[in-house]
Amino acid sequence: IGLHRGPVIMGIIGDEKRNDVNVLSDAVNIASRLESLTRPLNSQIIVSQSTLGEVSDQSFFTYRNLGRYRLKGKSQATDLFEIIDAEDNVSRNLKTKTYNTYNLAIESFNKGSFNIAKEYFQLVLQENPADKLCQRFIDRISTLEKSPIPTDWDSGEVMEK
Repeated sequence: IGLHRGPVIMGIIGDEKRNDVNVLSDAVNIASRLESLTRPLNSQIIVSQSTLGEVSDQSFFTYRNLGRYRLKGKSQATDLFEIIDAEDNVSRNLKTKTYNTYNLAIESFNKGSFNIAKEYFQLVLQENPADKLCQRFIDRISTLEKSPIPTDWDSGEVMEK
């Protein structure tokens, strides 16, 4: 599931014999892009930063930052979040147990402190080997370390889908 908020245009297209309800907007496109990231990011529910920011009581559920991503067709990267409460019991318990270490890893990565981030991600993987996102970040760090970081680097991974 991908969740994003924004204005939409909804209408019924067709005639008396056949018609379809369609929804059009940038918000719908972004929600669709988020949904398509659930598999590669190994998450059940992905929420955009702007949507999470509109939640009045964020203590109602547990979430974690998936990092910054530049979605297809967008020039700015945005933070994406997964709702941990949507995971199965085993995954939820492991992600909750490693929550603080994982957050330190994400913070370090976003600051460009790759060695520190890599250590934290490896600690999370020791506790939760099924956390594929940590391995994804370790792989990104390995790639990023091979060349100088551009001065305009915003830590966002470009997503082509």
